[in-house]
Amino acid sequence: MWVGALRLSFRVRQARSLKDKRALRARVFGCVARLDLAGAEVGEADRLDRLVIGFAVVGGERSQVVSRLEAARRTVEEAWLAEVVDHRLEAFKLSDEPGSWIPADLLSCQDD
Repeated sequence: MWVGALRLSFRVRQARSLKDKRALRARVFGCVARLDLAGAEVGEADRLDRLVIGFAVVGGERSQVVSRLEAARRTVEEAWLAEVVDHRLEAFKLSDEPGSWIPADLLSCQDD
């Protein structure tokens, strides 16, 4: 099983209130609704001029996961809702071995 995540960071110029920022967030989610991704605001919640949204998807093949997340990035950028100032996409394989996907520095935090 492959798990993919995409983080999009926006510069928000038009928001004068949190209500305006929430409306922008809703429009971004609306743009990618047909792609069947999970999404949430994941950072900069207290700033009106920034919006950080994360998307996640699970699939059987890496190419499928990356393709859907890239489609989401392109769709949002082409909609010109706000300036995308940064993006980061990662995909990793979740195997049957316990803890196999967890970074080594976090393995020491797990209960045995």
